[in-house]
Amino acid sequence: MIAPRGADALTTSRLVLDRLTTADADRLHRIQSDPVLWRDDPEGVHQRLEQTLELLDAVDRAWDRVGLGLRAVRQRPPDELVAGERLGESDVDPGELLGTCGVMPFYFGGRLVWNLGYRLSASAHGHGVATEAAAATMDEMRRLHPEDPVIGRVKSTNSASIRVLEKVGLRELGRTGARDTTDSDARVVFADRGLDDEYARLLIAFG
Repeated sequence: MIAPRGADALTTSRLVLDRLTTADADRLHRIQSDPVLWRDDPEGVHQRLEQTLELLDAVDRAWDRVGLGLRAVRQRPPDELVAGERLGESDVDPGELLGTCGVMPFYFGGRLVWNLGYRLSASAHGHGVATEAAAATMDEMRRLHPEDPVIGRVKSTNSASIRVLEKVGLRELGRTGARDTTDSDARVVFADRGLDDEYARLLIAFG
């Protein structure tokens, strides 16, 4: 059976989510290498452009294999926006890469699971961009893969990302490490549905 493919682009009132290309590499690397954006997970900072190119390769492989992967997040052109829909004081140029949002597939315990992720430039923070992009992604997942769980994994100190996951319908399964939310080593695992106890425990332990 051929897996259903995601749309070439998703649109929301302010955003276009489309395929990442090698033309995005430099801008994406600036985002991926910004330590401010990784303050809750500093080990994820890209130190070299090659790391960002490897990410782009992994995204391309996901699209080729299963028809979905991370997407670029960009602002729609001005003539497509109504008053008040621009991204506030950030004054982002249309088409500029704001960051990424989407799902990446992985097989865990013999089951296909989709990991929802997003990372945006500092200029896009505080304008609801992550929630808008993640909501569009989840709408597509419910249409294309209603049988597959979507999960999100985030450090317990990253309250902004936790709020986004909750707003788009994911609920906490559990967390690694201590229950204390100030424990920066704890990772919280979310899912868009209930999972059997043993499988949930495996996902939580995996972190």
